[in-house]
Amino acid sequence: EQSVPMFDWERRELSLADQSTGLLLGLSLLHGCVTSKSNTNALQPRQVYSFIGSLLNLYPRMASRTVPSIIHVLRTCMDPSAGYDCIESTLLVSLEFLASESIISDPHGAHLVWKYVSSLTNDGVPTAVRSSVIRILAKMCGSNKKLFRRIRDVIGRSMVSRDPFIRIAATATLADLAKFDLLRDVEEIIGWVQSRLQDEEPAVAHFALVALKYLVVNEELEFDLVIRVLEKRLGVDLCDTPTIMKLDSLILEGLLMLLGTGRLEEIDGESESEEGTDNVPIVSPELSKAVSLLLDCHHYLQNVDKDIYSNAVIRRRIYASLTEYTPQILGLDPDIMRDWDGLNDSKDTLPEITRFLALKSISVHGLDFAAQLLKSHDVGTCSNTKDVAKDILHSVSKLFRTLLLFEDEVHGSFLFRGLSIRNPKVGP
Repeated sequence: EQSVPMFDWERRELSLADQSTGLLLGLSLLHGCVTSKSNTNALQPRQVYSFIGSLLNLYPRMASRTVPSIIHVLRTCMDPSAGYDCIESTLLVSLEFLASESIISDPHGAHLVWKYVSSLTNDGVPTAVRSSVIRILAKMCGSNKKLFRRIRDVIGRSMVSRDPFIRIAATATLADLAKFDLLRDVEEIIGWVQSRLQDEEPAVAHFALVALKYLVVNEELEFDLVIRVLEKRLGVDLCDTPTIMKLDSLILEGLLMLLGTGRLEEIDGESESEEGTDNVPIVSPELSKAVSLLLDCHHYLQNVDKDIYSNAVIRRRIYASLTEYTPQILGLDPDIMRDWDGLNDSKDTLPEITRFLALKSISVHGLDFAAQLLKSHDVGTCSNTKDVAKDILHSVSKLFRTLLLFEDEVHGSFLFRGLSIRNPKVGP
């Protein structure tokens, strides 16, 4: 690889003629990549777009002159009679570049792009092309927020399409918009999301749950309200773990991701019944139910699932959601922990002690499970187990740290000195 970049537009300010020359060079290279029938072409479309983008970042007004050539490239890729094998290598890269800030930041460039891109979201366009275009809409909105309303209308229309792949693409794009906090008029969009929770295609329901997750994270929706609505829409009781575990794996994964977004409920000062009561945030019933379901799902997998690899993604989501919570939300009580020396079995049945022991057991099991996944990756039985194992190790270490800091807060120096908390005078 070259250590010196083949372009450096910042060395000096370019005249209009030099800007046009640089753009012409880039578009010529792009045309060569598309029309070349040689499989040994060293210059790839992504490299060419990087070359063009570096010029447009400094001279954004050149974007409108670039768009027609890229549209021509897209039409060439979508024309079966052209005889060029460039669908995979060029089509998606070209769409991504059209949605980039290099093009969309220029008003005239954005107008030209939207005029063409919006035509590819209509009925009659091949599903592969239409769904690919819908998936870049979130990036377009991030590059130019003035396009939001137009993008919102396309997504709303696509979410009720008869084609399941179009509904999947539209709901996934809506989840991306929620993730990057680009949504406005959330009240209207909530109806779209709720209607997709019962979609016959599990992937659509999955992305609807992911969208709800990010709406809660960005404080557009309240966690407790979302949990109550979910129980009605999905027709399940979150206390019924066996029924929850029978949900489609994609729906279950999305639900577990959502369960890790709860927050403590602030107490209104006017509702304090006793004078002097501390205004301490409390754990709502819905949040407590979410944590219990995460623990019960893990316990269910340990006792029922014989193949440890079949639900690796589900386990990863359980660990990741648990790490989002503080000891108070996890159901740990420091006062009860201080009265428990770890040796008196009579107190092991207390809910707070049982919860603490369960969390420690889950953490240990997570380490063992990740080790088995890594071992299976070494022998080549699974292709993505290494990434899953790394995520689990990261989550389990965070959970261990939460528990250790909680014990340190409760027991202080006694935790590491090995002394009895109940009888500090024990010793020589």
